[in-house]
Amino acid sequence: MTEEQRKRRFPLNFPIICLLFLVLCSIQLVDGNGLVYFQDFVPSAMERHIKSSRHLPICILFRNTATEGSKLEKHIYTLWKNESSSYKDWQFGSYSFDRHELVRERKPEHMPAVKCYLGQSSSYLYEGKSKKSLLNHWLNTLVDRHSEQLQDASPDLVRVAIETHNITILAFPDHHNHHHVEEKVFQLAENTPSCKAFIIHPYSIHTNDLREIYEVPDIPSILVITKDGKKGNKLMRRLFSRQHIQTAMLDIHLVASQISSINRYTEEEFEKNVMTLRGTRYIPKVIVFYAYWGGNVKAYLSAFRRSVEEFQELGVSLEYGMVDLAQEAGKKLVSKWIRSKVARNVPFTILFHTDERNDYLIQEGLMEDRPTPSELYQLFKSATVNITYQDGRLFNDYLPYGQTDPSQYSLLDEGPMGHLCHPWSHNRTDSDPPVPVVKQIKKKPPPQKKHIKEKGWHERFGSENVDKKLKKYHGVPLLSHDMWSEVIEISHAPSHPLLGGNHWAGEVSKIALVVFVKADCRSCVNSLETLLKVQKALHFIEGGSLYLVNCTVEHELCVTHNIRGYPYITAFRGQGWLGTSQCVSPNTPHLPYSRVDYHGVIQEKDIMKWFGKVAGTSILNLMFEKPSEEMKEDVRLIGTLIPRYSRYLPRPPHTKNPNYYYSYQCFRLACERLFGKAVCYTVYSTEIPAREYQDQHMELVVTKLTLQRRDGAETVITQLGKSLTAILEEQEGTAIHRFHRKHRYAFGPTLRCEDDHGVCTDFIMTFTLDHARLPVTHITSDAFHTEIRSEDEELPILIALIHQENITEDSPFLQTLHAVASELYDRLVVTTLDVNQYPAWAGQFVPADYQKTLIREDRDVESMYSYPRMCIVFRNDHRKAAFYPPLGRNKNSPRWFFKENIQKYTEKVLANPNKYMTQTEHF
Repeated sequence: MTEEQRKRRFPLNFPIICLLFLVLCSIQLVDGNGLVYFQDFVPSAMERHIKSSRHLPICILFRNTATEGSKLEKHIYTLWKNESSSYKDWQFGSYSFDRHELVRERKPEHMPAVKCYLGQSSSYLYEGKSKKSLLNHWLNTLVDRHSEQLQDASPDLVRVAIETHNITILAFPDHHNHHHVEEKVFQLAENTPSCKAFIIHPYSIHTNDLREIYEVPDIPSILVITKDGKKGNKLMRRLFSRQHIQTAMLDIHLVASQISSINRYTEEEFEKNVMTLRGTRYIPKVIVFYAYWGGNVKAYLSAFRRSVEEFQELGVSLEYGMVDLAQEAGKKLVSKWIRSKVARNVPFTILFHTDERNDYLIQEGLMEDRPTPSELYQLFKSATVNITYQDGRLFNDYLPYGQTDPSQYSLLDEGPMGHLCHPWSHNRTDSDPPVPVVKQIKKKPPPQKKHIKEKGWHERFGSENVDKKLKKYHGVPLLSHDMWSEVIEISHAPSHPLLGGNHWAGEVSKIALVVFVKADCRSCVNSLETLLKVQKALHFIEGGSLYLVNCTVEHELCVTHNIRGYPYITAFRGQGWLGTSQCVSPNTPHLPYSRVDYHGVIQEKDIMKWFGKVAGTSILNLMFEKPSEEMKEDVRLIGTLIPRYSRYLPRPPHTKNPNYYYSYQCFRLACERLFGKAVCYTVYSTEIPAREYQDQHMELVVTKLTLQRRDGAETVITQLGKSLTAILEEQEGTAIHRFHRKHRYAFGPTLRCEDDHGVCTDFIMTFTLDHARLPVTHITSDAFHTEIRSEDEELPILIALIHQENITEDSPFLQTLHAVASELYDRLVVTTLDVNQYPAWAGQFVPADYQKTLIREDRDVESMYSYPRMCIVFRNDHRKAAFYPPLGRNKNSPRWFFKENIQKYTEKVLANPNKYMTQTEHF
């Protein structure tokens, strides 16, 4: 095409016209009577929103024309804009079918209509009346369904689901199949009774644990766990690998799993229970042989299910079974035991019974299309066997559904051919067509147009608009001092705390993964590719974002956060969601975020595993379960919850404060500030009926808070109606005060937790920090640099580098270390570091240039890499350390690990640290 032809075909203003058309297609219209409200989507925008609707649902109002308003639209808009609605964060828009543009959506039969998408293929069309209460109930039902689908999996949640549901589905998608697997699983779970589905994304902190527990070798895979009622609720597992996810195998397996009270035979069980005569009376057996590739198999299994349910209800003496021919055991079983005459087409059904003398086994095949109750009954009648009830009566009086006893009616007065009428009957017959009812529709005056601009969800709650303001380096936002507060400290959370199950709204806060780098840092350049992969992987974790801070430019910012090496990876959990709530005490300054540093290797998998843990919930709701008696954490807090409006909750005194009771949100603030120092749980009160907790959107208050320590010490911190001073007095002489600092709480003798929530939050945090530290703490990289300052953290730290066998309960080394730590509790913090768990980090606890010296002098690895050994450091200076056994001394002598020698050396270091401190590698 020549330049002149191109200009004639595409005028110079063609791009401007296209842009104007797209703008006009996406403006918001509001008429004078308030009947056209929503943003009008073009097809491309509508499909883009639908594809991303798993984590932010979208509802689309279908109109005949762009200017057509309706009562339905008015009600939906009013409900959506109500600040108290649970779906106010969803996307709402409209599409008009007068555009004559290609769109995959079919036009609904009744217009206008509204359709909501919880995923690309999970869509729900409202077909009720244009009534506000019905619409609100329908939308709230979708909210519950959406929250159920978003629930992350953990070993505890899966275990509870297996106990409470007949079928549990664990889906392990990969990057390429994530959306397909997610949609398929949730659609199947929705259509399967007593079924719970979980999606375990590739970077979940629980992925490796779940794969190991349930033996899932590869991804993508889908594991279906079914209770077998015939075997005492034994768990039956079926794993569907990559090639089977795309087939109907999974669908058919779920349909078959819903048929209860039947035997699902293995080859060995079939031979033992079906093909073997034991001398006693043989109970006839009806067994279906099926495969997912069989003809019309779903309908076949559905008919078999109806037959099983009906005959069991009648008490017929039969046994039922199924054999899956898609499995290798099923194929061997058929080739070995089943006569080819009765197994012509798959699926097929066989009746197994014996002759009258119980001498030999007979196989009789069902020749009909489906094993319905009627067809099976005819098979029983034609067989040479007497089928009986459980009480011994012959089963020969069955009347299948759809047939009537001839003695109960006459052809003269029944059916469309009857010609007699009775006073108690109507004169219409079955063949008379119904008379349609015509409704008169009142015409409304044409609406007047009015333009308003509404803020989108991300503008009100998200952070994408903030990130757009930042400069980018290879697509990663660069964070500056000016934007620090807006990006790190501000975080958003829904107003209502409870989503149902074990997770709470608001746990998805702004969690920023900040990487501090320098312009002349070679390691930073080498790590860039890994960081870009991490940035993409963060899309699987809600609330997660990656930022870079250039310390060459932002020097003061890096000094403020005490950055000591590059690249330095840190996570910040924002607490801006609290704002100026009553949970915050104005007299006690706190950082508006929690900080956790990363000390592992810079690889995508390791960083994401760590970040997934850091980005997890600060509180786990155990509901009616009790926390495990075997504590893995050093200290934990357990809050007892009661619904705010429960009739079993004591009435508050005369007060103008509507939020009198200590709320869950306040407890969460304390747990956020204690993140890395204590593990928080919530449990439902067992002193009130369980029905009080049935409302999924209830508000909950904390009536009791208990602190438990790994050494067995336990105490109540707060309790509804009791003053904090009285609770402290009750703890006198208890084990909780065995290791702690002096109390430093300033409040009146009658102050209760519900009187001042801010003071109570500070008390919970301070009391926990005062009593949390045991003589020996088993540290991890998460806890070592957690930015929650206390007086203990100013003390020197003794780090014992050990193997796991050195710290078992009966280990002499741990007992010696515990004795030293108890003696020096007020002067020293004693910790252990598992060198097998953190080999790279542990390898840095050596003198400066240690590895280079070994290589230069051609020496073997010396005692610095054999364990156990110890070093003493100061928290704010990792460039120096005192090593034990001392450098240059024979470490193999057992006398180094006597209590007296360890304590004597430690006291010398504490008295004169400069004499014993050595320059070290940075760790």
